[in-house]
Amino acid sequence: MKHTIYDDDRPENIRSTIGWTVAILTVGYLIINAFVPNNDINIAVDVLVGVMATMALVYYLGAAVRAVWTGSQANTDYLIVGISLSWLSQDGQAWMRVVARLSHFDPAFLNSELFAPLKLLSVVAAVLHVIPRGAANGVVPAGDRVAVGIAMLVAAVLSIGILTLRPDPRPMIQNAPIWMKDLFQTGENLVPGAAPT
Repeated sequence: MKHTIYDDDRPENIRSTIGWTVAILTVGYLIINAFVPNNDINIAVDVLVGVMATMALVYYLGAAVRAVWTGSQANTDYLIVGISLSWLSQDGQAWMRVVARLSHFDPAFLNSELFAPLKLLSVVAAVLHVIPRGAANGVVPAGDRVAVGIAMLVAAVLSIGILTLRPDPRPMIQNAPIWMKDLFQTGENLVPGAAPT
């Protein structure tokens, strides 16, 4: 019987790693959120995402560049390049969100062409995660080009539908449950004229 990290009896398995990471993030988020407005907590979260994404890139980017440079056909290299592109996308988007919030969501910045390439890197990463048959344990993914084609078709239809209908989510946002709002009411402590939370 083949053992994996999921049933590893050592203390450092995937469940314990996720557990302590989530615990630290939850406690830190609740403590900081109690004292700062939601806009500021979201800036702090995006800074954390940006730094952690950069850390992941430091580990994977060299191997990814070698795989692309040599034209590797190894299944694991598909995943390494996909991981690197995904983290590069996350990294860039996180720092762009920081700038967007600091600029008080200036439409000139939010509508700039800078966002699209960073977002589209995730699409390339997703394709690289699905295409290599049996890259992990010789079993997953199934290596399904049809799934990639169907997903792109669904995305195209959904995009056209949304841009045609242009639904307005503002009424639903206004009536959102309390967990979507400023839980600790820290935004009320802002001086007049300060940015909203």
